[in-house]
Amino acid sequence: MSGYQAQCEKLARGAEEDLQGPGPGDDEGESAPPVRFLVPSGLSLEDPAQASAASAAVRRGLTGLSRCAEVLPLGGAGDRLGLRCEQTGEPLPQALLPYCGRTLLEALVRDLQAREYLHFRTCGEQVTTPMAVMTSDAKGNHGRVEGLCREASWFHRGAGSFKLFRQPMVPVVRAGDARWLSPEPLQMLMKPGGHGVIWKLMLDEGVFDWLREDHGRDAAVLRQISNPLAGSDGTLLALAGQGMAADRAFGFASCERKVGASEGCNVLRETDLGSGRGFSYSISNVEYTEFERLGIQDQASASEGSEGGEEAGSSCFPANTNILFLGLGHIERLVREGAARGVEGAEVVLPGLILNLSKTMTFRDSETGCEVSEKAGRLECTMQNLADSMGQQFPESLEGAPGGSLDSLETFLVYNARRKVTSSAKKQRKPGVVTEAGLRQTPDGSFLDLLRNGAEVLVEAGWDVPDVGSAASYLRGGPNVTFLFHPSLGPVWSVIGQKLRSGSLSPGAELVLEVAEADVEGLHLDGSLQVEAENIMGAVERPSPGAEQRLLYSDHVGRVRLRDVRVENAGVDYGCEDNCYWQRRLQRHETMSIKLNGQSEFEARSVIFKGTHRFEVPDGFRLVVTQDVNGYLREELTPLEGRPSWRWEYTMAKERPVDLTLVDGL
Repeated sequence: MSGYQAQCEKLARGAEEDLQGPGPGDDEGESAPPVRFLVPSGLSLEDPAQASAASAAVRRGLTGLSRCAEVLPLGGAGDRLGLRCEQTGEPLPQALLPYCGRTLLEALVRDLQAREYLHFRTCGEQVTTPMAVMTSDAKGNHGRVEGLCREASWFHRGAGSFKLFRQPMVPVVRAGDARWLSPEPLQMLMKPGGHGVIWKLMLDEGVFDWLREDHGRDAAVLRQISNPLAGSDGTLLALAGQGMAADRAFGFASCERKVGASEGCNVLRETDLGSGRGFSYSISNVEYTEFERLGIQDQASASEGSEGGEEAGSSCFPANTNILFLGLGHIERLVREGAARGVEGAEVVLPGLILNLSKTMTFRDSETGCEVSEKAGRLECTMQNLADSMGQQFPESLEGAPGGSLDSLETFLVYNARRKVTSSAKKQRKPGVVTEAGLRQTPDGSFLDLLRNGAEVLVEAGWDVPDVGSAASYLRGGPNVTFLFHPSLGPVWSVIGQKLRSGSLSPGAELVLEVAEADVEGLHLDGSLQVEAENIMGAVERPSPGAEQRLLYSDHVGRVRLRDVRVENAGVDYGCEDNCYWQRRLQRHETMSIKLNGQSEFEARSVIFKGTHRFEVPDGFRLVVTQDVNGYLREELTPLEGRPSWRWEYTMAKERPVDLTLVDGL
């Protein structure tokens, strides 16, 4: 603790030393070499000129899924959410936030299973991705996360596919004198000490060994619990594909960043090694709290126009989103070497040390017994700044050199549209706030971005869809349109576009598709339509007697087919004051619901459904609904005889990642 306190006091005094660690090539006793921060380049998934390379990256990520793991740092306290247990009033960690009707942790698992399902369909192989989960003791985080996994039967993935390990807690210190805050005698106020400790913890807790030896993984994707939109479209697959293609060490998924935003940025870090030794380069991260100290000018990019608008104010530096590619072998070697160097390896073991004392913390003072609020913080390290220690040497400066000059770096960037990369749900919305800026980083703001993504998916597929609406209109009367879907319907948007080929949604419409297999063309929805499959990607079975139940991807799923169908009903009750849209707690006047049990199918052609309807199809059957000339609905229920009546064939493509071919009349 003495070292912790000394570092806190040093940072609290505003010391001028470069605390991000010495640059490559430093000799002991030398001052740190000069560092410049340049704008980085990388593969852009939204640039039409790079569409072919983007599709190739997604395909590589998809085929390489059996090499890849998932790393989830869930140890943050999530204080700004103010989340509490409804029964006990106890504070809850972020992982348990009820977002879209399920916890954030379940949402991350669904995203991963969707990628596994697409891999199964294209490559014919079931993979179960190991998940390394860093928890903490903040708000009972570790016990609650483990309890949630147990209650969900480890999401039918097997307990052996999870490894939970705890992030340490550190004392909170007061701004100015770095005094420890003590809410009770002999008791310190403790908070998690930043995600940067994850690398040393993975070494000490045997996580690298577990991934390599028990599961044969040499790469991983890391994402944070507070960002439910990171799995949108092909972002994670492309990030993994770019990393695995060239055996790279460290990668960032990045996007647009607004000038002045309270978020870090990705940079190309250039270190002048001096004495004819050339320059060292790595793509890395700088936290926004460090901009002034490091001389980073948070300015608009050169492409910014003078008129303002939606894109006005975009920073020249892209956003750091805490979505990372990990070359596990590279990182393990680096951390082992850093740990062996002792104090000299601190920049590897605890990368990117910062002390953010800008937050106000309220606690009961142990000496006076009074509740007080003070500016305070704790010493944190940032996991992204491990890349600072991955610099590669070049004889000359690369500034102004062709972009291909950086292709050999072990660190890299993948860009995508912001809503496909990040929209976090990590703080409460303040009462009365109705602006887009006021909704940022709140569950409402994240959900609004999720709805905008859903609308964009349909528009790209040729649908007529109204605008989702502004933040103010959403808060005043709910979303103008809702399209929500299970990620296994894609997750790549071009796959969804082949399954849902045309249609329209009226203002106020709600379309929810909890299915992976759909064949929809010419659907016109004015109201509410909900489709839910019991078996979305396969069946939960025991692979062998006495074994844990597992989700086995297969054709034993629910399917829906709608051709030239109109659905007209009163839909969602947008006047209900108890509606909470981001939690999916809402009242409906009328709805059409389709429940698919086990392996079953629902099909309707040239039918108009008016008012409330509920269809439930039993396991092993196909329900076909038709309409006679008088408008009466007719239902025909027939057995499937163990196989689907239609299915999609998934094949790797060139122009887009995956092509679908409809096989009918099986």
